[in-house]
Amino acid sequence: RDAACDWSSDVCSSDLRNLVELISDVGVDTRRLLRQVGLTEEEVYNPEPALRFEQFRRVMVGARDMTGNPALGLALGQQLTLTAHGLLGYAAISSADLGDALRLLERYFRTRTRLCVPRIEPTTEGVRFCLLESVPLGDIRETYLEVVVAAVVGGIRYLLGERFRGAVLELPYAPPAHAERYRELLQMPVEFGAEVAALRLPHSLLSEPFTLSDPASRHMAAQKCEEELQRLEARSEERRVGKECRSRSSPYH
Repeated sequence: RDAACDWSSDVCSSDLRNLVELISDVGVDTRRLLRQVGLTEEEVYNPEPALRFEQFRRVMVGARDMTGNPALGLALGQQLTLTAHGLLGYAAISSADLGDALRLLERYFRTRTRLCVPRIEPTTEGVRFCLLESVPLGDIRETYLEVVVAAVVGGIRYLLGERFRGAVLELPYAPPAHAERYRELLQMPVEFGAEVAALRLPHSLLSEPFTLSDPASRHMAAQKCEEELQRLEARSEERRVGKECRSRSSPYH
């Protein structure tokens, strides 16, 4: 875990903001949903405060209940196009090839969400792009991971098109009742019961060039991502130090 983040209690405000906007896109009355979970739009769209993980959890569970769609996470993830990721998406699109784009994601993914951390793990056949959970996700684990893997797979498919072959998705839970929906929507082999969520990619895919590759644009976007990451980490460190100071000054400490 990143020591600069209070992983046990906070999520980035963008996590919840992105979730609410995605839920709205699939037809959920988000104002009603926010009322039900005790949040206001002002809290969701205020860029400063870190929100509690429990607030994020209640919104995701509420949306799942309101839609009655057990595969809601897959539907939401498919709405998350690369361009929805701002500078990170622009940097990925401008990358030289898939290996280059995955390295960018590994470094800057936390500018989009804190709830999982990517790690590239070399294998004899290629790499595993692992998504390590940063907090116990509880009853939203499957839905949240569905969102992330559907977004990652959709982004790679957008960049490689029909060249996206030979990959396998691994998921760290038993097959859910809607397991066939994974294969239908993601159009790839899916293996359940893995240790962590991961995308297995062959060596041949990593060097596939991107048609929109632009080294100058990639460099500029990556620089902006680095600046954003440094700001987020500095803000997280300030909050962590502030909490420590308040804890030390407490008469009950």
